[in-house]
Amino acid sequence: MRQAEQAREEKKTEAVTADQKFPKIKENPFFQVVFADGKPEEKRSAIAKARTFSGTKEEMRQREKAYEEFKEYLAYQRELMSSQIISLQDNETFGLLQTVYGGFTDRLRDFDKKIEPLTRVLTSLFSLRTNGVSFDAIDQIERDREHERGIQAKIEANAERLKDIESQLRRLDDDIAYLRTQKSLFGFGDIKAEAKGQIARNEQEIERLRGDAKAVVEDNAKLEAEREAARNANEKLAPFASELADLRELLDLGSDEHKKRQEELMKAALDFISTSVTSVDQVRNHMGKLETQIFNLRDANGSMRGIYTIMDGAEAEADVANRKLLDDVQAAPPTDDALEKMRRENRRQELEEYLAQLTTSKNDTTETLSDLTSQSIRITAIKDNADRQSEKARKLRTGGISGVADRLSAVMTSVSHAALGEASAMAEDVLLKMRQNTNVIAQQQVIQNATGLKDDQTALERAAAELEEWGQVVKTATDITRNTVDEMRAGAEDLKSKIADLADDIQKHTGAKVLAPQGEQAAAEAAPVVKPLSL
Repeated sequence: MRQAEQAREEKKTEAVTADQKFPKIKENPFFQVVFADGKPEEKRSAIAKARTFSGTKEEMRQREKAYEEFKEYLAYQRELMSSQIISLQDNETFGLLQTVYGGFTDRLRDFDKKIEPLTRVLTSLFSLRTNGVSFDAIDQIERDREHERGIQAKIEANAERLKDIESQLRRLDDDIAYLRTQKSLFGFGDIKAEAKGQIARNEQEIERLRGDAKAVVEDNAKLEAEREAARNANEKLAPFASELADLRELLDLGSDEHKKRQEELMKAALDFISTSVTSVDQVRNHMGKLETQIFNLRDANGSMRGIYTIMDGAEAEADVANRKLLDDVQAAPPTDDALEKMRRENRRQELEEYLAQLTTSKNDTTETLSDLTSQSIRITAIKDNADRQSEKARKLRTGGISGVADRLSAVMTSVSHAALGEASAMAEDVLLKMRQNTNVIAQQQVIQNATGLKDDQTALERAAAELEEWGQVVKTATDITRNTVDEMRAGAEDLKSKIADLADDIQKHTGAKVLAPQGEQAAAEAAPVVKPLSL
């Protein structure tokens, strides 16, 4: 009960109310007996003795009044305990619930949102690479970019055209509004004819511009459809549309943007761990406060049950003692003394009335003790549940969060390793592709070199053929020259013969001596020397 008193004093508002309601409770004889030092058995006997009918009727009435006051005091203490049970409903629990369901789950969703694009891109890259279409996808993206640049330029030009049309439409509307103010008869008549004509021309121009705007919008729609159709034109890549989009997303972002993505993912993971620690610590702090309240409530309940157990036993003993007194009165020997009979009758009535009150009081005490026992069971259930929740929170703090942190670090490392693995695999494929390309180029060069050697051989053969032709020409020329020289030699001999004949004829007729060329030497000197052409 002292612990209950201590718990009561911690509630200052309730304590002041109790003191105001029971200002002289400490002077109560039953209060003094119960809260005095001593054994429970001694307190029970003292209460039983005080509840045993003795002394005058007024004295018994005063003692009964003091006992009822003490019971009211105890009932009020029970009300305080009920208030403490109500106070166990922490007014911050729903705020904490919101923190867990709101902030905690927000961090989870934020992490999922940050990591999903990275894992999706890695999965798509793996799918493209293992299906052997990575380079086809990259080539397709580059073609799409080139095509889209042209389409985008047209769309931007159309956007400028639309702006210009809108500007012209606003200007024409303003002009029409102004022209409608141009009225005859100092503004009270109809719109002037010249203004009407200009309004009509402006309206025609507006209709034309609106048609142009509609055409521009339709052209933009066609351009968008053309862009989408170009992306799906490659039948080989048709099954990999989503993977192609992920690869394009990867290539469209710069290295700084990818770095920012990973930094945001790291921050989301750290925020999740930090929020987990904070949330679980908050739960544990509230559970600690709740445990303290439960311990105080349990101690108060135990003390209260102890008091009512003493009182219940005391009332049972008092009932036995008072019934013995009643039996003694009823068993007294008969007497003829009228006064004695009256005294005995009054005594019997007083004892019976007192026993009736005692029985009612005892029933009330027994019922209260039963309620306290039930309350003890409820408090024990609350404590057991609090212990389970506290143990769960402790495991979350010591094991759960640590385990999740380990898994998060493993996942972050795995994502990084997967990215490095894909980079390494792609680098290997690029090197293999480069080797294949260089092999093709080298093979083409070898073939070209071999073809060049063949051309050299053909040139040599052609030169040999030309030399052979020249040889035939030279041979023919030599033969011709030789024949000509022979003919010239024969002509010279014939000429020599004729000259000799002429000389003889002249000598015969004139007597003069004419010298002829000197035989073969003169002929040899006169004959030209013909040499064959050297090859």
